[in-house]
Amino acid sequence: MAERLDLKNLKGTWMIIKDKVYDVSKFSDHPGGFEVLADCKGKDSTTDYIDANHPDYVEEDMKKYYIGDVPKIHQDEVAKHKTENDAWLAIHGKVYDISKFTDHPGGAEILLENSGKNATVAFDTIDHSKEAKKDLYKYYIGEYIPDPNSESLPSTNYFIYIPLLALIIGIILNSFYFN
Repeated sequence: MAERLDLKNLKGTWMIIKDKVYDVSKFSDHPGGFEVLADCKGKDSTTDYIDANHPDYVEEDMKKYYIGDVPKIHQDEVAKHKTENDAWLAIHGKVYDISKFTDHPGGAEILLENSGKNATVAFDTIDHSKEAKKDLYKYYIGEYIPDPNSESLPSTNYFIYIPLLALIIGIILNSFYFN
């Protein structure tokens, strides 16, 4: 088995495009300028890549910068990391190593409480700022593979459907009684 790519310790200017990791440190002649690449350093830049509408030959040229695939991390591996000095959690299908995130506004306790598991529901319950969501990439270490038999999978919050259900019932009653 190949060694897993360690995203948090990669050096240079690397980026992710379509679940593949590229070190573009030496791509100084990028047609859009190296600044474009530097702005994407350490991030999943798939959307930016697609939006740029690159010609077909670019994917072939990118092979020389390829250094590996984004690691796939199973829930059983995430579950091993739930201590104050070694804390991982999953949010929206991505795994984050939050061991060094010591200045969380909600306190370290909330991070520790949700480490070692899929914390998507807990994350979504809080109204995180755009800045907080944007900064997640700093802690990103791989794609999350849930355990299909685990209770740590996010449960659907059916309460969000109550207003919709009330509206539908209102429309039905309105058409039944007032037509």
